[in-house]
Amino acid sequence: MNFRKHKYYSFLRDAHLFTQKKRKKFSSHSRKLRNAKIINENYKKGIFAVNIQTSMGIGANLVWALEVLAYAHDHDLIPQIKFTRPETKLKEDYFNSFFEIKQSSQLLTSFQYATLCELSDLGLGLTGDYNGKLDLKFANLLITKYLDIRPAIKSAVQNFENQYFKKANILGVHYRGTDKKAETQITSFKTVERNIIAYLSKYPETQRIFISSDEQQFINFIESLSLPVPICYHNDSKRALNGIPLHVNSNNLLEINRDAVINCLLLSKCTTLLKTPSILSDWSALFNPNINLILINKPFEKYQYF
Repeated sequence: MNFRKHKYYSFLRDAHLFTQKKRKKFSSHSRKLRNAKIINENYKKGIFAVNIQTSMGIGANLVWALEVLAYAHDHDLIPQIKFTRPETKLKEDYFNSFFEIKQSSQLLTSFQYATLCELSDLGLGLTGDYNGKLDLKFANLLITKYLDIRPAIKSAVQNFENQYFKKANILGVHYRGTDKKAETQITSFKTVERNIIAYLSKYPETQRIFISSDEQQFINFIESLSLPVPICYHNDSKRALNGIPLHVNSNNLLEINRDAVINCLLLSKCTTLLKTPSILSDWSALFNPNINLILINKPFEKYQYF
């Protein structure tokens, strides 16, 4: 007998799915009640503390962090942010490992973090209020006002910059592959090559190309080209080999996110940024709004930010 076709299997499967749905709904409701209490208590102390707990990549989490900063800015609160993962036992903080809030030294009282798994968890209307408000100018204001880069990250970026950039005219190229097919038409390697060659033809004063990508195949492809200027790239701890995005794998997430932040900052140091759709390299433009930005293609409308 094929158990999967048996009526009792269907009944058990449906019961299991129903129970999961009810449990998730109850968990979300409980989280919102807890968050409301924490947010109210922190508000009296002048604090807005949020733990962004998702399985998204660090770029997407940083967009949510901007909305948290925007709310704190509008209500004259001191923001505090964490990035944690729901599925890992190690509650590593992927925000404070790389960034710090400038106003943290002003905090003289204890506080708890509200947990944000989806934007509605805070009950503050962040999605509707702030997505449209977060243009390039306002996002850069928030970054300048609130964020500092940890010294270890600054040092890694500076060392690479001193070795390879040396105040030269640098073309930064960011290729984001793997799971981006859900958010945009995937750009072929050949299309990127044509854009690089066209750029170098138009701007022959370019002295070096900095390559950033989550895909090892793309790095190999660029290295195989006979380009008229040297290329360089950061030696990341890991790159995707099989099309599976790195942030889906919970192993070495601290190092993977560290590499992502360093690449983002290095791209922001380039003269020009030639990129495929990626929130992470969008942040390069937020760190440096004066960078010459060239988009090879655009994300689908629902994934367009800034």
